[in-house]
Formats: sequence, C-alpha cells, structure tokens
Amino acid sequence: MDFKYFFVSPDSGGYVPKELTWRLFDIGHILTLICVAFLIIYMCKKFTLWDLKKQDSFIKKIAVFMLVQEIFKNIVHYLTGVLIYEDIPLHLCRFSIFMTLWYAFKPNKLNKEYLYAFSLPAGIAALLFADWTDFARISFTNIDSTIFHMILLMVPVLLIYSGRLKPNYKNLNKCIMFMFPVGFIAFRLNKIIGTNFMFLNTPSPGSPLVLLENLFGSPGYIFAGICLILIIWILMYIPWEIKYKKESAIEQLV
Repeated sequence: MDFKYFFVSPDSGGYVPKELTWRLFDIGHILTLICVAFLIIYMCKKFTLWDLKKQDSFIKKIAVFMLVQEIFKNIVHYLTGVLIYEDIPLHLCRFSIFMTLWYAFKPNKLNKEYLYAFSLPAGIAALLFADWTDFARISFTNIDSTIFHMILLMVPVLLIYSGRLKPNYKNLNKCIMFMFPVGFIAFRLNKIIGTNFMFLNTPSPGSPLVLLENLFGSPGYIFAGICLILIIWILMYIPWEIKYKKESAIEQLV
C-alpha cells in the first residue's frame, strides 16, 4: 500500500500517478457499492427494531456526525495545503448536511421531502458516478467521500423503510422554491470565484451530464439536466401515488 499520495489532491493541482487512481465500475468501485448496500440494509433492519425515541436520537447523532465530518475534512484540507473554494458546502450533496440537521432537530414537510427528492438521488448519483476518481484509491478524499455519501443516502432510506417518510409530490414545489435561491447563490459564486458548485459550469466527470453536454452543449446540458431530474422525480413518485390509491381503495371497501 502506497500512502505517499494519501492527502494529494488533483483538485488543487496535485499529481497522482494513473496506476494509483481508479475508474468508475472497476472491481474496487463495485465492491465498495456492494458494501455500502449491505451496510444500509443492515441499518434498516436495525433501525426498525428501535422505538421512536431511539430512532430520533440516532438521526440526530448521524446528522451531527455529517457536520463534524465536513468540518474535519476542511481542517485536514487546510493543514495539508489543499483547501480550495470548492470545499465550501454548496454542492448539492454537501448542502444536504444542513437539511439533514434541520430535519433531525425540527422535522417538517419541506425538509422531509427534501431528503427524498434531493438527498436520496444525489447520494445514489454521487456513489455511482463518483467525481473523485483522479484521487488515489487509498486516499483521504476517497474514504471521506464514500462514507459521507453513504450516510447521505442512508438517512432517507432509513426513514422510508421504517415508514416515517411517506413521499408526497405535493410538497415537492416547496423544496424547489426553497432551492432556487441556493442555486442562484451557487451560480453567482461560480462566476465570481471560478468554482463549479452544483456542476453549473461543467458536468461532473463520468456522469450522465457529460453525455448531455455532448448532445446539447453548454449551458444546454443544464436545461437537459433539469428535464432529466423531472423524469427521475416522476419515476420516484408514481409508485407511491399508485400505492396510496390502492390503500385508499382498500380502506373504502372496508
């Protein structure tokens, strides 16, 4: 094992030999995804055995852990000289830290729906199409990013599996309106300090957004990406609406 490149960051100009990096869906990536899936399934089983008080306590602890992990990551980046503007938590996944904290300590329809509509697909996309493949496989960033996105995905999955989160498309408009100013701030900062928050300047390498950019150019891929998100939401919400209608029909028969 070569730990020489453990803290080296290509994002801040560091060099990592190609043979020490990894590729999307190589054997290491697939094994990581399998481990993440098994761990989340295990936690779902465990979570449902707890009473509501213990579940609430766990969600609060894990939300605080996400914040502490983010602060720790930035401290490590600062101490190793690789801290950059991109470390500001304005990417969708990192911004979700605050939404998870909000839900953990003061749940409401908006933050609960956000976890399903934004955190869940963002966590899946980040793990499937990781944008940190230029880092060494054995690196701080690879470990930190994998753990972070696993937790990001796990929180809404736990809530759905336990029945505490029941997706409702009628709350989706509140989430979208809430995210408009966040997206605008990210867009303006991208222009001012040259960042790429929420991938509004260039697509995440290896993601479907790259294909959309090849087809529609830039900024055309952003509008195509919005259409893709709408399609994903339709696919995410239709099964629930069918389920709710079936349950309602059964209740009326009874």
